[in-house]
Parts: sequence; C-alpha cells; structure tokens
Amino acid sequence: MVDNEPALSVAYKICSEMPWFRLSYQSSESIADEIVIVLDHRTDQETREYVKALQDIDSRIVVYEREFDNHTNQKNFLLKKCTKDYILFLDADEILSDDTSFIKRIIKACPEIEAFSIVGHHFIYGLAFEDNTREEHLWFARLVKNIASLEFKGENHEILEGFKTVIGVIHDVEIFHLGYIKHLSRIMQKYNIDIKKQQI
Repeated sequence: MVDNEPALSVAYKICSEMPWFRLSYQSSESIADEIVIVLDHRTDQETREYVKALQDIDSRIVVYEREFDNHTNQKNFLLKKCTKDYILFLDADEILSDDTSFIKRIIKACPEIEAFSIVGHHFIYGLAFEDNTREEHLWFARLVKNIASLEFKGENHEILEGFKTVIGVIHDVEIFHLGYIKHLSRIMQKYNIDIKKQQI
C-alpha cells in the first residue's frame, strides 16, 4: 500500500454463486487491502471449496459463516467485520470494470465524502440491459467510509444509512451484475474446458 493511501475492504456476502464469484474476485482483488466474506449457511460445496482455496493463497481474505435470516442482518454482520478505512460492497455475482485503480484515487482525492454510488449495469438473458429507459443506473452507496454510524436497514432491499455528507457518484468504475444471464454459466464452463483441451 502507498503511504497515505486509504486502505480498502472489499466485502462479500455469498450464498452459491459459482462461477460468478471467481470472476468477481478476479475483478476486485487488485485494489483490496482486505477481503471480507460472509458465507450463507446454504452455500454449496463448490463455492465453499473455492473460497477455502482462495483463503489458502491470499492472506487478505477473512471468512465468516452466518446462518441466513435476511439480507439486512447479513450485511450488518459483514459491515462490522470490515476493518479498513473504506468498504466496497459487492455481491458475488457482480464484476467490476477494468479501471478499478480509480477507486483508490477517488477516495484519496475526496476524503470529505463518506459514501459513493457507482454506475451499474444489470444484465439479463441475452446480455441486454434491463430498463434501458433510464439514462444510467446507480448502485447506491456501494463504496463508503468505514464509520461507526453506518447501518443497513430495510427488508426486501437493504439500504445503507448513517453517512452525513452528500453522496458522491463514481463513473470511472462500473459494476456489472451478471447473475440473471440465462445459460451463461454453462457456456463459460464449456469454454474453460475447451481452453484446457487446447493447452494439452
């Protein structure tokens, strides 16, 4: 970490999102000073094994298990386990765009801002954007300063509250939500098998 650069926790709550989490981890690990993962008790064996394998090779990863009751409580548990100056919340089926280094630059340049929303894209089926009537979609308060007043509230969709400043917006880095893309997981697995065959 560069001197005077804020440290960043990347925070995940995970159920069974393979192979999406593999891609998400690969997109976020270059900017993470800490990766905090909360495993849902319903998480399948494949996902558990992958998380354990990552933890064995990446000392920044801290893993907790919590029996799922609702998303808000899961997120609040995760929030309390993060120890760095800032927290970037990602779902396990969300992938960051390539320009992730901008995140560190932005929080260093704007220390007075406690929360940032990030432009997001919600893909469905044949890689179409959902609701293209809107000019842009903002994933609300996904990057936040780690302050004691933060708390998730709500039932169906948890909303983070507790910051006092105007919310900033990050356009230089985007979040792609891929979890609803029909059959893409199967296509990716076939592609990886074909690549391995070519390397033999």
